[in-house]
Amino acid sequence: MARSVSWLDRIVPILRTVQESARSHYDRKELQRLFELQPRAAQQLMATLPNISVGRARLVERETLSAFLQQLRESENPAETFALMRAEGGKVVRRKLLEFSLQDYPASVDSPPRMMSIERGQLRVRFQTLEELAEAMLYLATVFTHDLEGFARLYEPPPELTEENLKTLQKTNAEAAFYRDWQG
Repeated sequence: MARSVSWLDRIVPILRTVQESARSHYDRKELQRLFELQPRAAQQLMATLPNISVGRARLVERETLSAFLQQLRESENPAETFALMRAEGGKVVRRKLLEFSLQDYPASVDSPPRMMSIERGQLRVRFQTLEELAEAMLYLATVFTHDLEGFARLYEPPPELTEENLKTLQKTNAEAAFYRDWQG
């Protein structure tokens, strides 16, 4: 009897981690960490997925891994679906890498990278290398993808008041002060 797949009950949190990641590709070590597997099991998982060969290394694209996990999550019997996928085996994808990032960047609105300072209505990026600039831009792209409303709420400048809106606001404040004084 085959051993049960230990990570199948954690598909949803693994999928969420992959979808929120700024990483473009996963190597065997990252699959091992993400799925909490031993090296051999991670290597077998890698063989199940379509992967890209870069030198001697094999990489799985984030979108491919996300689609794989999504398919398992939507399956009525994930263990059986995984067994079928494993039997088919992954294929080697032969194309040039257009994007490559093996680092996870925090995608939280509250934790910009060290070279970036954000204030309401202002964003500054100080960088020494193109990698630092790319890290800052990748952070923004990830935050905009996953939490655009939160970013706008924290950093978008408030709308400027027109003369008419300013007069209405002053009139409302005056009326509120009148009623406060009248009751007191």
